[in-house]
Amino acid sequence: MEQGSKYIGAEKFRFDNVEGVDFSAGSTTNFVEFVDCKSASFGVSGSFDGDKDAEKEINLTARNVDSLTISKKYYTRVKHVKCDFDNVANLSVFGMDLENIDLENIKGVEYIFFSGCSNFSEKLERIKGVKRICLFECSEYPENLDLSAFDEVSLICTGYSDINEMKGIKFKEGATVCISPASWDDPDGYGPITYHDIKIPPHIDFSKCSELTLGGSFAQYDTLSFGEGAKVNFFNVQKFPAVLDVSMCGEVVFDRLNADVNQIIFKDMAQLEDVAKKSCKDEKEQKQFLSKLKKKAKFVNKEKSSGFLSKIWERGG
Repeated sequence: MEQGSKYIGAEKFRFDNVEGVDFSAGSTTNFVEFVDCKSASFGVSGSFDGDKDAEKEINLTARNVDSLTISKKYYTRVKHVKCDFDNVANLSVFGMDLENIDLENIKGVEYIFFSGCSNFSEKLERIKGVKRICLFECSEYPENLDLSAFDEVSLICTGYSDINEMKGIKFKEGATVCISPASWDDPDGYGPITYHDIKIPPHIDFSKCSELTLGGSFAQYDTLSFGEGAKVNFFNVQKFPAVLDVSMCGEVVFDRLNADVNQIIFKDMAQLEDVAKKSCKDEKEQKQFLSKLKKKAKFVNKEKSSGFLSKIWERGG
């Protein structure tokens, strides 16, 4: 807090019943508390190397806060942040090395958003009671990422994210999952949106997931399959696996007409027709899409898949 050319130096700060507050802690601050605030933003700072104050721990308390943001500010080093949260609906963490933040003592948090954060080793396993999580352009993941505590998971990755180096990701039974490449716009505003090239770790078990949105490259998969009744949306898939098995899915949608699959397995022709209808807007596109996919398709139930097009598709053809 600045006042003219001077700063208000204090060890403790408390913000109570404030609509919105944006506060950055200086090197001498050790305790910050937000109570009954609608929106609170907390900037974590320390000092340059050699400053002993940068080594101190800062205690961050939040009670009954709708939205809380924690972000790194400007300095080469930051203090270790020890968090004590109760009834914080939405928590966002920006640009933090998670070795510098303790999120074990948090209660009543519905959603966590990590953006540009690093060093997730064992950290997520210690977070309890959170229903939804988003990891946006993060890095330094562990070899095996355990996300089984969360009902909804989003992994939005850039080309430098090391998601492809992981050996596995564990999901909760019935989880809703999104794994997708991050995008960037043409700085001049004329070109199309461009997406990063990302490789999905091979042999991830998606069978427990109830809903999936998937993008990136699956070229390293021999077979990609899903659980009974799963809803799957393929969005910005750069390469499909050798065999794509959607025969057990309840609903499948592709994001564009030229879904370049190598081989795809359907339950029967009725499922293929349903995929075409859900993936394309008009009937002409639907028929073109169906015709293209059928050339790459195999059917589990061959008896119900004989013939090229069913009568439904022959109308008006």
